Amino acid sequence: MANRINASNLSELLLPMRQRGNAPGVYFVRLCQWSPEIKDFLWRYHEAARAKGVIIEGQIGNPDERQLSYLTEMLGSAFEPNPAFITQALQKWMPRMSQANRVSFAEAMCAQMDELKRKGKTDSIIRNIYMKVMCWLYYKFERLMPFLGDDNPPRILYECNAVTAHELILLRILSMMGTDILLLEPQGDAAYLKQDAASAWSQLLIVQGMPFAKDFTLKQFRKEMAAAAAGNMRQPSQPAPRPVTSAQPMRQPAPAVPRPAIAPNQPMRTMPPAVPQRRDPETYFPKPSRMACTNAWMKEASYEEILTPIAERGDDFRLFYHAFIRLKGVPDKQTYISDLFQFYQKFRSTGRRIAIVDDGLSLPGPEEAAQIRRHPYRSQEELMIDIAGNLPACANVELQRLMQQAFVRTMMAAAKAEPNLNRLLISAVYLLCWIRQYQAALFQGYKGSEIPCFVLMGGCRNQHDALFVQYLAQLPVDILILACDLSRPCTVQSDQLLELTGKDSMPVPKFPRDGGSVQMRTMASNAEQDLTSILYTDSGIYRNRQFSRADAITLQTTYDEVFILWSQELKYRANFSTVNQVVNMPVVYAKVSGVEDGKVEAYWQKIKLLLGDDTMLIPSLPYVVTGAANQFQPLAVKTLRNGRLKREEIKADRQYPFALLREELQEHMFDKVQLMLDERIIKGTFTNGTEYTVLATVLNMNRDIVRRLQSFDFTKKNPKMVVLCTGEQPCSLEDAILMTFLNLVGFDIALFVPTGYQTIERYLNGNYPVEHQIGEYVYDLQVPDFNALTPVRRSWLENILKRGN
Repeated sequence: MANRINASNLSELLLPMRQRGNAPGVYFVRLCQWSPEIKDFLWRYHEAARAKGVIIEGQIGNPDERQLSYLTEMLGSAFEPNPAFITQALQKWMPRMSQANRVSFAEAMCAQMDELKRKGKTDSIIRNIYMKVMCWLYYKFERLMPFLGDDNPPRILYECNAVTAHELILLRILSMMGTDILLLEPQGDAAYLKQDAASAWSQLLIVQGMPFAKDFTLKQFRKEMAAAAAGNMRQPSQPAPRPVTSAQPMRQPAPAVPRPAIAPNQPMRTMPPAVPQRRDPETYFPKPSRMACTNAWMKEASYEEILTPIAERGDDFRLFYHAFIRLKGVPDKQTYISDLFQFYQKFRSTGRRIAIVDDGLSLPGPEEAAQIRRHPYRSQEELMIDIAGNLPACANVELQRLMQQAFVRTMMAAAKAEPNLNRLLISAVYLLCWIRQYQAALFQGYKGSEIPCFVLMGGCRNQHDALFVQYLAQLPVDILILACDLSRPCTVQSDQLLELTGKDSMPVPKFPRDGGSVQMRTMASNAEQDLTSILYTDSGIYRNRQFSRADAITLQTTYDEVFILWSQELKYRANFSTVNQVVNMPVVYAKVSGVEDGKVEAYWQKIKLLLGDDTMLIPSLPYVVTGAANQFQPLAVKTLRNGRLKREEIKADRQYPFALLREELQEHMFDKVQLMLDERIIKGTFTNGTEYTVLATVLNMNRDIVRRLQSFDFTKKNPKMVVLCTGEQPCSLEDAILMTFLNLVGFDIALFVPTGYQTIERYLNGNYPVEHQIGEYVYDLQVPDFNALTPVRRSWLENILKRGN
């Protein structure tokens, strides 16, 4: 790693390494003054950075969601703060960086991480800094990589009024790797000293001059220098009698200030070959000799037409005859599975290749996406032509040309719907991953007379799935989309698509391939299902666990209503409803402050009325000790990215504790955790790493709570929790997370605080419990044994009203 040395004057910052004394090093200099001499130097440094370096104006800026998504797509979600891990990540992420520089960067990065740990930063914060630095390195400073280690080092010119701590980490690393840095501070050095009070990481170069003008910017500075250069290049009104200057007055005027010999974009040597900006990608690849004849050869509108032998479909050698069919719904519930199984058996007997996808296409993983070669692109046309080089090679030349044509046409259609270049690139990567995944199953050993078959169960869920199907629809492939469940929309649209519609809807996630795995309904079973749909649809009658999704609605109640509603089933409460197969659950979420009339014994008796067999009692806070969920913290960090839960990765982890729960309940729980994150209900979410604590706390729930959730039916009696907080011990952040989560999944929660102190509210940004002030505050109460309490006799009026039952 390079040593940082101090400069005695500005001109030293432009010297090559060999002229920097006996112990050469790099400069990291801050400049706060302005003078004519500084102006001349700054322009020379500006041009040097433009030729072999980077110029940054204003803040570097946080990576956006697309950049973070691409980082995760390329490198995965794992993170280890050690040089070997970071070096390996850089091999994929920074291909133009030499191996020696990767090692240097990794060592410097780990040194920064160790320093952050000593300052008390958590692993999640360090991981976030790592992701930010890697994004900056790729999107802002990748241009420096080929020049690191040169005798003439790369240079950074950074105009910044308030450098941040994270920016300074990256600048220090780049300095250690051999980069000269000039930090231009038009508003003075005070903001920098907040990050580095001792000036240990850079040098404030004191030169004679005045403060910068208040409106100084590099952009304005460039305009002034360009205007001055233009003035110097003007020709006199009576040109001198020199034929050379008069013959070419406007070709290559000599600038007033020396220009670098290297063009600004010359370092990008590994960019793809330049493509004309408006060139049509369709003309770039050779055209195939055959065209598609889609569905026109069929004798009837039926998916069984796919069984027609290829030779009987048509005899025009210029065409390939294929099918593109979607069946929405099922024609007959009684025979549908059997019909599919028989269709599969007949198709197999033809000897043709078939690829079947159950329950929709699965998203490509980071490893698959990393295999797609790509570059920075300047236009949609350049993207399409270059990235098409990732198409798998085929021995059959005609098929190769058809694939190239289909890919380009599919991407051109996608570009019309989504002109954003970054999103178009993501669509192209997804499409290429699927093409590679199914290429062998469909086209291995392909001969021109063959038509394989592609069957997609469940339909296309989004535009990425639809692009792949539209790509296949231009190739010699029979396509059959089976969208049996009418509640799940299929997004693919095409004028060539033959649409078949069944009268019934039935979820069929898997295609029946063999008799041992095929399950077929009897007539009685289908009749029962039809009767069930009649009885339990909009009738107010609900079968056991009829619904898999639910939203909690906190009721604004009076204090007395807490006791009235406590024992009621959800479906009998006000504001209960079911909309689009989602239950709206009215729940109690109350905080009771004080003691009614100061009568302690009556206070405990009142609480006892809530303590039934289905009620969980928390006698004191904190209930979850701070740090108790640390065992799940690494899993949370690994599976929470860009604010989204990676549900399948969580479920696949060996540490996942809820694998035995009903699948729909697991999804319900994940939905509520995601809601807590999206709404930022807990303070510190996405600002200091609290989001990881939220997920870890939920994963750390004890067995009693988990069993109550497993038994929960959204239309019946919901689980309940009574929490007592009689002392002055504060509750934990984890307590606030747990109670908020249980409220959102459907628990009734009553929090009794005779002291009136704040409890979980300290940690909340919203979703507060409804507070009831019922009397004077009482302190130092001891929680009694509720089983030993004798019931209080009711008055005749209470018996009439059955108050409390």
